[in-house]
Amino acid sequence: MKSWKLSTRIVSGILMVVMLGMLLLSTAVGGFTRYEVTERLDNSLQEVSERLQTVVADRMRNQTSVSVAWLPEAGPRTLAYQVLDDTGHIVLRSQNAPTTPFVQGGKVGFVNVAQFRVYVAAPSTDHYHVLVGEPTFHRQEAVRRAIMISIVPMLFFMPVIWLLVRLIVYRALRPMDRLHDEMRARGSGNLRPILSLNLPDELLPIQRSVNTLMERLETALSTERAFAASAAHELRNPLGALMAQVQMLGRMLPAGSELDERVELIASRTRRLARTVEKLLQLSRASSGIAFRRDRFDLLAVIHVLVDDLTCNVYDDVHIILKTNRISKIFVYGDMDATGILIRNLLENALLHRNIA
Repeated sequence: MKSWKLSTRIVSGILMVVMLGMLLLSTAVGGFTRYEVTERLDNSLQEVSERLQTVVADRMRNQTSVSVAWLPEAGPRTLAYQVLDDTGHIVLRSQNAPTTPFVQGGKVGFVNVAQFRVYVAAPSTDHYHVLVGEPTFHRQEAVRRAIMISIVPMLFFMPVIWLLVRLIVYRALRPMDRLHDEMRARGSGNLRPILSLNLPDELLPIQRSVNTLMERLETALSTERAFAASAAHELRNPLGALMAQVQMLGRMLPAGSELDERVELIASRTRRLARTVEKLLQLSRASSGIAFRRDRFDLLAVIHVLVDDLTCNVYDDVHIILKTNRISKIFVYGDMDATGILIRNLLENALLHRNIA
């Protein structure tokens, strides 16, 4: 199963929703900006046409030929206008207006023609029509700039939003990381309950459940260790008495008796059972961790004692040769009893499996 992280999934989900929302918002803002800019430009175009209508009325009364109004600094973005008579002929135009009428028919209102957005004003009392046109590319440029001013800041804030979302999510999940670290620290050697971590309400049931589990596990392990120790203690004395009785029985038998072999078998099995009980006691002590010390002691002396004990008391038919290479002492720091238990178990396993190739 592919692994995944909750923080990554939350950040990805939030960022996806935010980005989609900003995309929809940008589209809406772009459309609204286009509509507003177009409406403002149309209002300005209509206002210029109506004012120009009154201005040119007096000039048209005494004019009989086509006249061109030369405007200073007129450029491709400048408004162009035409004045038409009743017959549809141009009687006055700006220098940047075409030589043919913008539109035919004189219908009042806005009209889109090639390269211009034109407004046809209502005819005056002298039956003159004023047509004012705005270059299309100028209008498109104005709309594009307005949209960019509205949308570009949103695009620039995308990385900021991404960083803020990551920071907020990871900060909100920090209690979960602390709970995770505390749970990982728990094991057979550490079954203490998890202390208060100032967790949110969603994580408190997990903490309580883990603490309950730790208490039950500690109780079960304590019961198991107590049972093993109690059983070993209860068996140790009867086994010692049984071993003594077997040895006395062996001495009471006459030399060369047929029962010697059976007595030796009983003694061997009793010693093995006694070693098993001893291991139970050692396991109980090591599992409880009671009285572990860190003292300086001679490791070589401990090994000598163990070798002598195993040779004389456990394996009578085995002679262990210990070579120290002229080393008289090896001082180490630790618990001498626990170290002795460890080395004894290693030696016993080696002797038990010495004939296995």
